[in-house]
Amino acid sequence: MQRNEVRAAFTTSSFIAFFMAMISGFTDVFGFVGANKLFTAHITGNIVIAISELIHDNKGVASKLISIPLFILIVWMITIWIERRNRTKEILSACFFMEALFLLGFMIAGLAIFPHVSSSSIPYICGALLAVCAMSIHNALLRIYMNTFPPCTVMTGNLTQFIIDIICYKTHQPHQIEPREASLTGIKRFGNVLLGFIIGGTLAALGYVLIGFWAVLLDVVFLGILGFLSLKNG
Repeated sequence: MQRNEVRAAFTTSSFIAFFMAMISGFTDVFGFVGANKLFTAHITGNIVIAISELIHDNKGVASKLISIPLFILIVWMITIWIERRNRTKEILSACFFMEALFLLGFMIAGLAIFPHVSSSSIPYICGALLAVCAMSIHNALLRIYMNTFPPCTVMTGNLTQFIIDIICYKTHQPHQIEPREASLTGIKRFGNVLLGFIIGGTLAALGYVLIGFWAVLLDVVFLGILGFLSLKNG
């Protein structure tokens, strides 16, 4: 292994998967409650919200519509950058810190801009989309560096598999091909990211109610920790 490669222990760790899901849950929930129902991690959810707002003639549809091509653009740019640098630990760490900076900008926008402008104004839209930029990087890292993890940004498939594994574990029959231990492994894998996402979302909701956009600092700290860990374990 080259000195600057990312060690497999980091990109396959259940601890890291938990943190990645927690950051996703935090940012997605916070964007939804704090930035006019904007999904930031579950980006395709904005299609549903945008259609609903167009039908009901609600303000704020622009950020949902822009989020999708913006997501595509950021993922495209990050992927090219990473692939040209051979997926090094330094690039992974830099991406974590870049995410943190985008979320820091989102926090500042929420504190200094959002209370004073309309949700359909350009300053509001630009501020809200900073969180989408952060989660675009997050999604790209999950697919490029951490593709052995269960999905950490959209939980429907994880919840489905989690339920299936529980049922298979509890009702296992001798004739079944899949061993009972495999179902237990699935329960742990998918339960881990489900728990992380739920805890992240809960922290976002509590933080928004108690201290508003200052709570985003918690997400920034999480990403900073991952940035340092990726360098240390590389």
